[in-house]
Amino acid sequence: MSDPKKHIRPEVRAIDGYHLTAYDCPVKLNQNESPFDVPDELKDVILEKVRAQAWSRYPEPMPSDLVDAVASFVGVQPEQVLVANGSNSIVQHTLNAIVSKRVRVAIPSPSFSLYGQFTEILGGDPVYVPLTNRYGYDIDALTQASTSGVSAVIICSPNNPTGCDISNEALEDLLSATNAIVIIDEAYAEFSDHTALDLLADHS
Repeated sequence: MSDPKKHIRPEVRAIDGYHLTAYDCPVKLNQNESPFDVPDELKDVILEKVRAQAWSRYPEPMPSDLVDAVASFVGVQPEQVLVANGSNSIVQHTLNAIVSKRVRVAIPSPSFSLYGQFTEILGGDPVYVPLTNRYGYDIDALTQASTSGVSAVIICSPNNPTGCDISNEALEDLLSATNAIVIIDEAYAEFSDHTALDLLADHS
């Protein structure tokens, strides 16, 4: 029998896997998990809604009630909301629409490792932009990278793992300087005092 791995694209075989170490600790910031369980009362409500569904049918492709609730909560229009199984899926779907062979994506470093892995799996080239020596975003270097033939820039704000964020003023300057798509991952938004949502009306 031939080796089935030969049918896997070489650039995919060359990528290190995404590894998560299981730690027994009360607080897990690396996966953005709450140390507090969901209250039993809320679990009961969720389970009742699950029981009320027709299990013999696929669920609604885009759950309109959830979309409307999210839109209302964050203050945007429902057509601006896409829900998925976690932010990793959103990032992957977004890059699927942008990245192909040799397409360049600017990514601060260190940052969330899946940005680079998703880019490489799609045949693209990550352009890593080092943080400053105080582990903050180097806005000048990011701006230079964003105007040097990249198709997208991904910024995690606050950053995983360093915690730095990008101000809306700096983000405005970056948006004004580049023609690339700028993706802001705010999975840790609750740890910041501002959000890029305030810029969405002028840049979408």
